Amino acid sequence: MQCWLPSPTGPVGLLRHTSHETQTLLLVREAVQERGNAREGCFGLLALGKCCSIDRSTGVARRSLRVAALALWSGAAWVLLTWTATVEQTAYGVAVAVTVAVALSPLGPAVRPWRLLRPGRLGRVAAVGATSLARVLRANLGLARRVWSPSLPLRTGMLVVPTDLRTDGAVTVVGLLGSLIVEYQLVDLEPGRLQYHAIWIASEDPAEARDLINGRAEHLLRPFDEEASGE
Repeated sequence: MQCWLPSPTGPVGLLRHTSHETQTLLLVREAVQERGNAREGCFGLLALGKCCSIDRSTGVARRSLRVAALALWSGAAWVLLTWTATVEQTAYGVAVAVTVAVALSPLGPAVRPWRLLRPGRLGRVAAVGATSLARVLRANLGLARRVWSPSLPLRTGMLVVPTDLRTDGAVTVVGLLGSLIVEYQLVDLEPGRLQYHAIWIASEDPAEARDLINGRAEHLLRPFDEEASGE
């Protein structure tokens, strides 16, 4: 936000308004005193007040969007955890979601769920969901086969696989989706690496293991990761 305010270097100077309203007000007062012009001083104070009012309204709108986004995410989590559609349960869930959203909103920005409705993003989200669902079904059938056929060999162990994802959100999604597949369970992570417990280790090569475990999911999530990291 920029405001035209009195300045000692000329009739009107450009002063960038920041959140430190007190400091900016002192600068305006000093400029008015040096100029000794009451008219320009009134103009500067009025302009500063207008800028502060605009910034406050913008902050309120941003905070409201953040609360709405957090409430939607919290409501979705409530539905998945309770899986009940009664009126009482829904009303209680809405109250809990709004309370959680208000409490978490001062901590920082939140991803707005309605941004996923863009055509390109929606297609990638659907592809991630379809790929994960197919892998979950295949892994469950494979595990059931091993349970009912004790003669089948097991090759369990720990695998450390690399990841190119940079943002916390992308790494979280990959880890959670990988943990839904019973063949692999995420047990630890470090920057650039994920550690899984595997029921059957098909390859000890980190690159090949990565392709088997989360290569497809990382490929689909990479555009989101690059956009979030500012690339």
